[in-house]
Amino acid sequence: MVSNSVSNNFQHALSPEDLKRVAYIIGALNSPLRTQIILMLSQEPLYVHQIVKALDQSQPLVSQHLRVLKEAGIVAPTRHGKQVVYHLIRTDIPDFLAWVAHSSAPVSSTTAEAPRHGDDDLASLRKKKIAAEKETTRSEKDTDASGSDHALGAAAIVRPMAEIDTIPDPSPAPTPGFSPMDPC
Repeated sequence: MVSNSVSNNFQHALSPEDLKRVAYIIGALNSPLRTQIILMLSQEPLYVHQIVKALDQSQPLVSQHLRVLKEAGIVAPTRHGKQVVYHLIRTDIPDFLAWVAHSSAPVSSTTAEAPRHGDDDLASLRKKKIAAEKETTRSEKDTDASGSDHALGAAAIVRPMAEIDTIPDPSPAPTPGFSPMDPC
């Protein structure tokens, strides 16, 4: 049984605002990509393009993750001309991450193998979409003037005729038996 003095100490240790802040920061840490960014920035400040290259992710995706970390007060940007350098302002977080990584808490196999429905899955879907678009473009380039397709395994994406929008012809309908070339 928990004594009242211990219970009261925990209740007053963190205000509701503090609890919101803790939840917000933990939410910001809840992404393997953001965790990687924090660990990279713990070594040295980096330009956005350096982070993009090191993580092999798109610039918009990395910028989105950096924005989350910035809003949580974990990183801060500094502008150098047209480029932005990010540096870690919460230098205690890498130690916290190391503590979590080396904790003795068991990781259940269902947790480790369960599909994640978060930012990194979104990045994976975007990569697949871009690859599919590139394949479609590539297959269009491989079609010659005769219409024969030279692309191996190319898939065509065709919209049904009912879905194709038509643009109405603004010219008036011709009068039967009348030709504009006929003399009056």
